[in-house]
Amino acid sequence: MYRCKNIYLWFVVCFLTTIFFVACRNESNVGLPDEPFFSANAGNDTTITIGQTYTLNGEVVSDSVNLSYDYEWVMISQPSSSSITLTGANSKRASFIPQVAGEYFLRLTISFEEIIDEDEIVIMVR
Repeated sequence: MYRCKNIYLWFVVCFLTTIFFVACRNESNVGLPDEPFFSANAGNDTTITIGQTYTLNGEVVSDSVNLSYDYEWVMISQPSSSSITLTGANSKRASFIPQVAGEYFLRLTISFEEIIDEDEIVIMVR
């Protein structure tokens, strides 16, 4: 009889332990959808003049939860004789001062944990 109780107890402990580990394994991404639940907005394409400081203002659209996001601005392309570096590239607002006329293509990437959305903007400099 004593041996039977030990086997029963062992079975219950193993069963509960298995349920616990399965539940914990699936808990890491609880509540996060596979698709972005927000949209990145880099702003509208615009035209500026040479030497004018332009401030990029990225924003999150369709965010009903108001979470803390990571921002990254990247210069995709610029005129060949230009060598602009962005100030504040890892923030919501970045800026640059173009010294060469032409088109400047920039990409804004906004992320929250593993979820990412991107938007692009074109700045025409004259």
